[in-house]
Amino acid sequence: MKLDEAVLLFVAHMRRKGYRPLTVGHNERGLKHFAAFMVHRKIFDVKKVDREDVQAYKEHLYFSKTKKSGHPRTAASQQLMLLFVVVFFRYLVQEGHLEKNPTASLILPRLERKISRNWLS
Repeated sequence: MKLDEAVLLFVAHMRRKGYRPLTVGHNERGLKHFAAFMVHRKIFDVKKVDREDVQAYKEHLYFSKTKKSGHPRTAASQQLMLLFVVVFFRYLVQEGHLEKNPTASLILPRLERKISRNWLS
């Protein structure tokens, strides 16, 4: 199955399940970003995506800058973009389109935890 077809299938699934349009739109944009990265790597079939490709996408997110401000992506932004991909591949495995999940061993970026001011007094 082509990667862009799989993305459309997943987006249709989200709409059928009743996800909010904003949530569906964010997932669709994030997955199209991932699909564009895979096309750049000459990967067009969803079954050809492996762990190394997902890891390369994770590194791409770490080193890329945002379009709006030109600043590096925050850990939260990187984590969200990767979560779109993780949920997408989990869906494909559950529905029988893939046998193995290439994101199964992916470690997401850690978010910085800030101590509340109330605890510092």
